[in-house]
Amino acid sequence: MTVHNDSFVKTERQKHFVKLAGELAEQFLKHVEFVDKEGVFPFENFQALKKAGFLSLTIPKQYGGEGI
Repeated sequence: MTVHNDSFVKTERQKHFVKLAGELAEQFLKHVEFVDKEGVFPFENFQALKKAGFLSLTIPKQYGGEGI
């Protein structure tokens, strides 16, 4: 799954997160029908995002995040 425009991806770190985002999107797609049908919150998706480091990307470094 391609989730980016190559002209915007400049660094290896960006490439890493773009690739990881694509992998997570594929993982999330496996459960989307159940989540939608049952009307449940996708807690597992947020755990996967947290484990992958996405939830701390926009948190300032002085508060323990990545500060992007």
